[in-house]
Amino acid sequence: MRKRYLKMRKLLRMMAVSTMGVYSLFGMNTSVDAIPNYQLNGITVYADKGNGTLVRPLGEFVDQHQNIPLMGTKDTFDVPFNSTTVSQKASEYFSSPDKGFVDMLTLNPAVRDDSRSTFNNFIDIRGVMMNAGSMYINGIPNMMSRTDQMFTTDNFVNKATVIAGPNIGIGGTPMAQYPGGGAIYFESKKAEIHPNIDLKVSYKGNNSFMEAVDYGSRFKNNRYGVRVNVSNLHGEGSVKPEKVESQDVFMNVDQKTSNSWSNLLVGYTHAYTSGAAKHFRFSNNLNHIPQAPKGNRSYTPKWAYAKAEDVMITFNHEQKLSDHMTAYFNFGRNINHPYESVYTWGGRNLDADGNFTLDLNNRISKMENTYAGLGLKGNFDLGKTHHEYVVNFDRNWQKNYRVNGSWNGNRLTGNIYTDNYWPVQNYYMGTLKWSSNTYTNGYHVLDAINLLNDRLILYLGYHHHYVTTENEKDGVKKFSAGSPTYAISYKLRPNLSIYASHSEDFASGKVVGKGYENEGQALDPYKTKQNEMGLKFKVGNLLHTFSYYTIKQANYADWEDSAGNLYLKQIDDKKNKGFEYMISGKLARKWDIIGGIARVDARNVRTNQRISQVARWSGSLGLVYKPGDDVAFTARLQYLGDSPVMLNKEVTMPSHTLLHLGAVYSPKINNTPVTFYAQLFNVFNKKYWTPTEGRTQANVGEPRTFVLTATVHL
Repeated sequence: MRKRYLKMRKLLRMMAVSTMGVYSLFGMNTSVDAIPNYQLNGITVYADKGNGTLVRPLGEFVDQHQNIPLMGTKDTFDVPFNSTTVSQKASEYFSSPDKGFVDMLTLNPAVRDDSRSTFNNFIDIRGVMMNAGSMYINGIPNMMSRTDQMFTTDNFVNKATVIAGPNIGIGGTPMAQYPGGGAIYFESKKAEIHPNIDLKVSYKGNNSFMEAVDYGSRFKNNRYGVRVNVSNLHGEGSVKPEKVESQDVFMNVDQKTSNSWSNLLVGYTHAYTSGAAKHFRFSNNLNHIPQAPKGNRSYTPKWAYAKAEDVMITFNHEQKLSDHMTAYFNFGRNINHPYESVYTWGGRNLDADGNFTLDLNNRISKMENTYAGLGLKGNFDLGKTHHEYVVNFDRNWQKNYRVNGSWNGNRLTGNIYTDNYWPVQNYYMGTLKWSSNTYTNGYHVLDAINLLNDRLILYLGYHHHYVTTENEKDGVKKFSAGSPTYAISYKLRPNLSIYASHSEDFASGKVVGKGYENEGQALDPYKTKQNEMGLKFKVGNLLHTFSYYTIKQANYADWEDSAGNLYLKQIDDKKNKGFEYMISGKLARKWDIIGGIARVDARNVRTNQRISQVARWSGSLGLVYKPGDDVAFTARLQYLGDSPVMLNKEVTMPSHTLLHLGAVYSPKINNTPVTFYAQLFNVFNKKYWTPTEGRTQANVGEPRTFVLTATVHL
């Protein structure tokens, strides 16, 4: 523990030194007298075009104005997709310390938690599984690696925009292995006009603690800003005898003049967990789903662990060339090393009585992601049309190193209804070696054509990228494809718009991971296509969004041969169609609301059978009641409908409904503002399964958990 403390202290010292270096990078002289005065640009006041009325805020949890990488900042009524921007405030009110951004994102009914363990937080959007490869930080893809999926706190995140459906044409070129469901655009916290120093302490049931510091300040007539977020998570997780440990340090430095803007984000994460897996694959002989076990029982050996360290840097720069043209450059670098694990990839062959076997795995891996993009954006008038254009070129480099070790012990068995004890097994970790390279070159052209005094907007875009993959099993492969995006948005009134869009996405093909006989194989590339139409309107401070869509893409599925060997394959195509309704904003003077319902019908195109583990119905509803300025009460309902598990046997996973409650109290103690958060997750201690899209697999749900947080605002 002292070693970790010294390491963190050293890291903080390095961050402080790097801050001075950043000042130098941006041309900041440490002499106060040497710095000229600068004037910030004026504050933009948003108004509804046509009537001159001010846009009223949508409560505390949703932002009507959304920052989308290639489109810039747009009013939601001008975005021809189902798009939602959720603020950090929503995370403070509804999330637990070790879930990070997952609880924040699932406030959107189109987003579902697909986590397999503490160290592997997957989500799915519109019935399509996604991982960190479809997440962006400050407009830069591929910066969220395995470490960031391991209970990384969202303390450094200011807001997150969820775009449902494929949207590579507006977001830049990712290296996602699970593309097509949508994308998540995170924006880091930046220093505000008023300085802040916030000290946070959290306690979570089963004896885990988190300490966090949030510091921000602006300098030299507000031209420069620094925001630093540090957190330390340690203790026991919700599953006994799970151990969790995480240290995060993020620093954001920004500068702005009348002609340029720059932003630098540097982050470091260390994460460790043991005894955390709660993932099971059902036996082929299963006739019904066994009753869900307790959420706090161990289903993996306490000596099974995963740990990683992650370093991330992102840089954005914009330079004004004229009143109608701006050049920009984006850069990102992420190194995940080492990622080391001695674990069980969940339980296999789970039968109706709760018996299972464990797959024993161990490995060391390293991942390096580098991104660079540059482009031009601007506007011009042509006749009675106003054009907003973007031309973008980018490149991704990804290098992977890994080695799988070997086990000398016997296969382990257990039961989900009893306490299990597994002795330590003998294993060999192996030596890290090169595994694969992936290089991606892409270009984007996007034009937003404004007509009828900006009431009608036509979006015409085209994306093309070239991919080269190289790995031990398949050698060198090259392929390319184009992905068009075209859409229309029409404002019937300032607060009422309809839209329709067609978008496509292209993926290099998933590299099969651990647990399959064809591990390391690069599956064929494929396209995802979506057609969507929708309606957005605002009444008072409430925003309503309706959308209907169809998505078609390759179907990943588990396939087992006659000998019981498990393979991951592309099996035909799947088609997901459905609709979503979301409501957000201020319900009344003392009430805030965020939530909605979603329906998705996912089927195999050839057989017309439903895709396994995709529930038709889901819903989420978050309410906040504030009887006074210093008191608030929260409630959240989450519903997930039943879903098929084994189509040929009509085995179904049952639905579940969860209730979470909370309270917020914000007094002043000795004239110092303090905020207390009390949360109770899964109030009725519901035992439930959560599905894994497209697989005969499921995860044990979280138990009832109490969280208490105190934040001092200095």
